[in-house]
Amino acid sequence: MLTKYRTFFLTSLAFIALTICVTFSFIFLQEKQVKGQIIDAASGKPVPLATLEVGSERLFSDNQGQFITYIQQNGQIDLHASAPGYLPARFTFDLPWYLKMGEVKVQMAPTGFTGYVVDAWSAEALAGVTIHIAGQVIHTDSSGKANLPLTELKTPATISIRHSGYLPWQRELTRLPQDSAESPLLIRLEPHTLEGWLQSADDGQPLPGVTIKAGSVTTHSDGEGRFVLSRVLPNTEIIVQPDDRFIPVRFTFQDQTTTTIALEAKGLTVNVRNRLTGSPVAGVEVQSANRRASSSKNGIAELTRIPPQGILQVQRAGYVKQTLAYTLSQPITVSLEANAMQGRILDALSGLPLTGARIFLNGNAQSLDSHAHYTLNDLSQEFTLTVRNPGYKTIQLAWPITHTGALTALAKVKTQACQSAPDDNAPLCLDLLLEPFAARAIYIPFGLLSQPDTIRGLFDLVERSELNAVVLDIKSDAGELAWDTQVEQADWLGADRGRESWMSLQAFLAEAKARDIYTIGRMVIFKDDTLAYGRPDLALLYPDGAVWQDSSASAWVNPFIEEVWDYNIALAKEAAELGLDEINLDYIRFPSDGALGSIYYAQENTAKTRTAAIRAFAQRMDEALEPSGAALSADLFGLTVWVEAESDMNIGQRVIDIAPFVDIIAPMIYPSTFIPGNLGLSNPSASPYEVIYLSQIEASQKITGATQVRPWLQAYWYSADEMLLQKQAANDANSAGWMWWNAGGIYDESIFESK
Repeated sequence: MLTKYRTFFLTSLAFIALTICVTFSFIFLQEKQVKGQIIDAASGKPVPLATLEVGSERLFSDNQGQFITYIQQNGQIDLHASAPGYLPARFTFDLPWYLKMGEVKVQMAPTGFTGYVVDAWSAEALAGVTIHIAGQVIHTDSSGKANLPLTELKTPATISIRHSGYLPWQRELTRLPQDSAESPLLIRLEPHTLEGWLQSADDGQPLPGVTIKAGSVTTHSDGEGRFVLSRVLPNTEIIVQPDDRFIPVRFTFQDQTTTTIALEAKGLTVNVRNRLTGSPVAGVEVQSANRRASSSKNGIAELTRIPPQGILQVQRAGYVKQTLAYTLSQPITVSLEANAMQGRILDALSGLPLTGARIFLNGNAQSLDSHAHYTLNDLSQEFTLTVRNPGYKTIQLAWPITHTGALTALAKVKTQACQSAPDDNAPLCLDLLLEPFAARAIYIPFGLLSQPDTIRGLFDLVERSELNAVVLDIKSDAGELAWDTQVEQADWLGADRGRESWMSLQAFLAEAKARDIYTIGRMVIFKDDTLAYGRPDLALLYPDGAVWQDSSASAWVNPFIEEVWDYNIALAKEAAELGLDEINLDYIRFPSDGALGSIYYAQENTAKTRTAAIRAFAQRMDEALEPSGAALSADLFGLTVWVEAESDMNIGQRVIDIAPFVDIIAPMIYPSTFIPGNLGLSNPSASPYEVIYLSQIEASQKITGATQVRPWLQAYWYSADEMLLQKQAANDANSAGWMWWNAGGIYDESIFESK
């Protein structure tokens, strides 16, 4: 029994052992799975497409560096890995016989070398520097270190670096390191440096001591205006902060290495205008402290580098200097008052220059050039300007040169902005336009001033007809005056007394001006009862000392005596100042009738002395009246235009002596006064047209210069038709107007054309 049990036990034990052997043989000989991942030893990142060799088997890692293989080997297993850019790796691991699966991680060291990037100036490590090498991008760590892979590189290879605040760096590698133990590459980056120069925009001078800021970096310009900024990042705003004299500048840094900055000086914009015209004034000196500027053709002056507040001086020749306060906060406009003016004297109709015109400033003659240009300088705040030219209306301005006063004065005359002037920058450049004027007048005798209504009736006639002027006796044949005189001699003589109820000359002129009637004041010169009897020492005398009388019992004063001249000149000036447009001189001669041989002359009485006296008197009268603005005319005997030029007809009156000193000669060519044979006519009085026409032509031919001829026509004795013939003759002969004479001031209205 025991044997039986022993046999059973041994048989069972053998079976179990066999089963265990079979089982263990099955397990030991079964395929085992090996799962793993290839990773970068430096970065821990998977290495894709690595080649692995396990025994005789070759396989590749996937994109995640993972791989799976099956082996029938137990115990120690060798794994070989290779990958571009990495050193070959050999990995040995044990896989126990009882495990069906193993898992491994294989680390591969990158092939390459170590680099360090530092600041070239401070040697500080630069973190975050971007390195480009063969299409790959690597960044330095906090210590400035970077592992530089050499993935499939062929030497030479390029390493390049761009880092904010530093100059670009680039290097060609001429060989590959043998292993990672070789010395690391040390890359020194030069800080990006901006070198600049500061200068003033107005004069180009360097500006030292200016503060320049770029982020946290601050520097200052040196004595030559130079500055240097380092480690400036792109797009950094750079601020240039000068002192108060200049305007700060801001700009963005864009990796430039040099720059020149012109700083605009803070300044004051001064706009200079002509107060009268509103036009800009060029060439004006604007000054504050020691800074000056000149205004442009647009009237603009820019004054720079001046204090924020101060005093400004503005001046230019031809203008009144101005001094005023300013602040830099706003532009300033300065209106200059002109104290000079220029322009030309022109015909208002044709625009042609009137080179024969005469211009007077406060009574002093001013010069005109050959183009009729005038220039008036250093004008006072108030002045009187007079412009005269024969055949034109006289311009007379009493002008305050202030803005309002000038505008008021200019409104009274015709002007235009200069078309041509010697100085294009003249303060006030105005062409003065003279209107052609031919007086068509009637005579009003002295006595009618006692009948104001009659005077007004004659004014009415002028207004409704072609007439435009009147001739009024202001000093009568007897030497009586039509106004209250301030001339001492005349006042002493009582030449203005006894007519207090009459219309005064001032009232006469006021009404005439209101009606736009040209006024001519007739003065009888050397026939003068008042002066002759009041001052016999000035009169023509008989040999016994009695006052001489002509055939009409009128007394005469002595034309040789200059005191007589002065008396009449003083009266003429006073009358002109009252506002007469023209002074007309009559009896500007020696006597022509009466007992001429009985006159006693203390002076030599010859044609030569007579003509010299009349000529000298005319010249002196002209000089005295010129500044007044009143035109000057002289009445002549009708025959004076027909006799020989040198003949004085024993009365001292010649066209050649008087015409040069008057604007108009007025021959009294009354047809009825000519006798048969005169003018080559058998009966001149029966030929009014011929007498007027031929005399006008003859007179015009005897005159040189600008003096004009305006005849007296006869408004008595003839019929209306014959008077019309006289007027027609004067017009046909191109007379400078005409004047009708009727001793009583009575006229046939039919001889005048209606307006």
